[in-house]
Amino acid sequence: MSDETKLWNSRFLLLLGGFALSAVGDGIYLIAMSWWVLERTGSASALAVVTICTTVAILLTGPWAGVLIDRGDLLRLLVIADGWRAAVLGGLLAIAAATGSAGLALLAGAGLLMGIGTGIAKPGVLALIPRIVSRVDVPRANSVFDTVRTTAMLAGPTLGGIAVAGFGLSGALVVDIGSFLLSGTAVLLLRRLDSRTIGAPVNRQKKARLSECLVVLRRCKPARASMLITGVANSALSMYSLAIPVQAAVLGREGGAVLYGLSLSAFQAGMLVVGVITASKLGRRLRIRTWVMCCTLGCLAGGELLASLADARTTLLVAGFLVGAGIMLTAVLADSQVQIAIPLDMQGRVQGVVQSVSTGLRPVGTAIAGALAEARGPGLALLAAALATTALAVFVGLTRAYDQVVTDGTLTTEP
Repeated sequence: MSDETKLWNSRFLLLLGGFALSAVGDGIYLIAMSWWVLERTGSASALAVVTICTTVAILLTGPWAGVLIDRGDLLRLLVIADGWRAAVLGGLLAIAAATGSAGLALLAGAGLLMGIGTGIAKPGVLALIPRIVSRVDVPRANSVFDTVRTTAMLAGPTLGGIAVAGFGLSGALVVDIGSFLLSGTAVLLLRRLDSRTIGAPVNRQKKARLSECLVVLRRCKPARASMLITGVANSALSMYSLAIPVQAAVLGREGGAVLYGLSLSAFQAGMLVVGVITASKLGRRLRIRTWVMCCTLGCLAGGELLASLADARTTLLVAGFLVGAGIMLTAVLADSQVQIAIPLDMQGRVQGVVQSVSTGLRPVGTAIAGALAEARGPGLALLAAALATTALAVFVGLTRAYDQVVTDGTLTTEP
């Protein structure tokens, strides 16, 4: 059996297809719901409220969603998560049609309920990956999924904009509902194909408690470091994301919007290049080691620093590419380490906590960057992001966080 066959099997393809459809649905939802809120309320503050409700729901859902993942049928839970999001959007359309209006309370409630579905789906997929691929292929699998998510999040907003223009807001949400239903169908087919091995509970003999997850994280330094890296790196990325359009406006002056769009394209290009390389057979040679993670964080910090010092358009585009490449490889390494180090019967709870930490620190980064950019300009906000990422790299290096080789919670000797 070839290396490619081991990874690209029917189970992996079905899960990947469902994930891609769900990611496209998330992209469509981002555009359609944002436009819906602005059209119905005409208020940027209302849009902020709806966004915050979704973020808070994801933050609070993660830990208890992880308990459900470890206790129950994981594939059934993923099907329910997709069906739940389709039902929420369907309910929103039905209420809006019946009442002829959609106020802030209804839209915020819909955002809250959508966040619950997303909060279940993301740790569920991460917990499922090590069940369907070999340990050595986990980094490649994560690279494939992250590359597909990047592509889908590029296509999703575009499709959402086309759907809004062609079918109206209601039509766009109908398309979104269809994407979630198709995603759930793909996972349902996967469940019918092989539910005993990858869908059934992995700890039938005991109840899954959240406190057990915290004990495991405290004892496993590589997994704990990955959780810290996921949170801080995404917080720094939030600072970059807020400051970069302001920096583009300063450099672009009359063409600031175009430069901002190009910088986003450069960012996505960096992610895609790294994703394609690490998803190939070369990804099997990738080892999660302290020096590798430090170099990866250095690439991310270098891009953020270059953006803070940018005095020309080309420099800003190069910075965007480096940040995209750095955050993609950081995500692949950190997610893979957690999946490899943590036993399967703890994956749901650990992934739920890790995703909650990541989600919770993003608004913190955004708030800090907003205050710095307002007071001293976008350069200082970008510099702060670079310093935070650099400090993280130094911490990882000094603690030698990935020098231990851990598989399923057991220390082993590197061959």
